[in-house]
Amino acid sequence: ASIISAANTCDSTYVDTDGGSRKLHTCNGVTNPDTSTLENVRGMMTTCRGRLVYSARGYSLIVDKARASTFAFTPDNIVGAWSISLPGKRTMRNKVVGAWVNPGDLYKEDLYPAESAAFRALDNGVMLESRIELPFTQNTHEAQMLCERELRQSRIGIQVSFRAFMSALKCEVGDVVTITHPT
Repeated sequence: ASIISAANTCDSTYVDTDGGSRKLHTCNGVTNPDTSTLENVRGMMTTCRGRLVYSARGYSLIVDKARASTFAFTPDNIVGAWSISLPGKRTMRNKVVGAWVNPGDLYKEDLYPAESAAFRALDNGVMLESRIELPFTQNTHEAQMLCERELRQSRIGIQVSFRAFMSALKCEVGDVVTITHPT
């Protein structure tokens, strides 16, 4: 069911900057039989910022998209102390360079830089750059979208750690949850 849902998300369309209608995510490339199946699948998942998650229900494919909350953490189900960590320079970026495959240039690697002058100013002018590999992306619009998402999401890496009652066991990796607490 999760793979069907992920496929439907990827097949949804949007209007790009040129005014054309495009599928949200496409997967274009060649798998290498000398590479493990898991590595080939990980390469394919870069096209949609996907994650393969194993839980008691088996494998699930989670595609990066906006979702509604599936569980609410409150003082009624949070037990004891908890902590909040804000993102640091190790995880924040003000420039992300995506290496994608350009079919217009004989399928050679091309680079798409997503950069934010505003983020760099917040970082006191220090360049915080990373590179992402997009081996199954052959479209500059998709490379742009993936790099810009990576850039924006690196800035909101708030981490929360706490213990909860058993009711929270219904949560799985990739679920969107809300946390409401008076502190």
